Amino acid sequence: FPVTIRSQKDFPLVSQIAHKIKPVLSMYGIQTIADDIHSIENLAKDEPGHPELYGKILKVDEIVSYVTNDIKSTLINP
Repeated sequence: FPVTIRSQKDFPLVSQIAHKIKPVLSMYGIQTIADDIHSIENLAKDEPGHPELYGKILKVDEIVSYVTNDIKSTLINP
């Protein structure tokens, strides 16, 4: 995800993904990155060159990957 964003610079898509992921993260109780998701959605739409945008994308990607792996592990080894 982050490598694709950096190489293609598809910031409207970044904003759309951030918007769509908010309710999913809320459903799973992942509130630690709620502000980052909101910032990504707005920065990608309004200020795609903002210096904090890519760092926030990396942070969210890392946390979502961790949670996804944890869920998979729980499902495989209950």
